[in-house]
Amino acid sequence: MPIPIRQLRAITDDLPGARPILSPREQARQDQILAAATALLARFGRAGLTMAAFAAALRMSPATLRRYFPDMDSLLAEILMRHLQAIAAALGKVPFDAPDRAPARRAAYIAHTRTAFNAHTEPHLILLRERHALPPDLAEPVEKLRTLLADMLAPETPDLALTLLDAPELQPAQIETILAALRPKSQHAAPHPHPIDTPQPHPARPNPTPLFAITSPEKPLRPPPPPAWRLTSAEPGPRQALAP
Repeated sequence: MPIPIRQLRAITDDLPGARPILSPREQARQDQILAAATALLARFGRAGLTMAAFAAALRMSPATLRRYFPDMDSLLAEILMRHLQAIAAALGKVPFDAPDRAPARRAAYIAHTRTAFNAHTEPHLILLRERHALPPDLAEPVEKLRTLLADMLAPETPDLALTLLDAPELQPAQIETILAALRPKSQHAAPHPHPIDTPQPHPARPNPTPLFAITSPEKPLRPPPPPAWRLTSAEPGPRQALAP
């Protein structure tokens, strides 16, 4: 399988003096290519657009187009990275010490990703719909930057915040209400429970007094009476002596 031209160009551009410097005219031409690609990708999608067809739409040769972008994936990734960088710049304008910094950043995100009719802008529509089609070498920097923006928008629930912010049917006030309800509350000291609700330990019961200790040792128990057979002595007394 041949190595993609974009990867070969990325390696050679990192060599000293290898990356060409665009003139103002070439820079303007590159911006024109990106603007046209944004409009066509938003309408037709990545699957329905080829380099040859795009070059023909711009009235330029495919070789001229490849001077700026080696393939459609590179062109798509450039559109998405510029869009995310513009969002990051908008979020960065919110003062760091602002008391409502997170809501202000979310408001800036919405202002940069929605039109006046509350629909997605063309670059944002392409981001949501086409970024998963990027090859891994181009998708990784896009996803990293998007994750960084999510942490800036809502550090507690970044993924949920992006999902809500990218839903045009939700208004900003609704989004803030949902995020406020799911935001973890500060840890306060737990109140002391009511004495009735607090299980109390049972007092230790004294050991029962044994029966033999009821009578004091100084007063021993009275000995039991002698049995009946001992009432009469076995030896005859004087009155019991037999007559001669």
